[in-house]
Amino acid sequence: MQKGIGGKRVESLPLADLLGFQLRPIGEQLGTVAVRVREREKALLICCIEYPKQLTDLLEPVLVDNGIELQPSTE
Repeated sequence: MQKGIGGKRVESLPLADLLGFQLRPIGEQLGTVAVRVREREKALLICCIEYPKQLTDLLEPVLVDNGIELQPSTE
């Protein structure tokens, strides 16, 4: 993932460290996803992405593999 304006800094997070995420809808096809991982106090925010459900659909099986129980959707 590239961080900052201009994408000068690249950061990666091991999937095994994924603890959860929260989708914050902005519009019908836009949203911000807050990703929580081990060893990190604050969530990583992926802001204003198109089709955020595609990202969360990829993250859900990783959570299951990591032994994290999925919470029911409140939508």
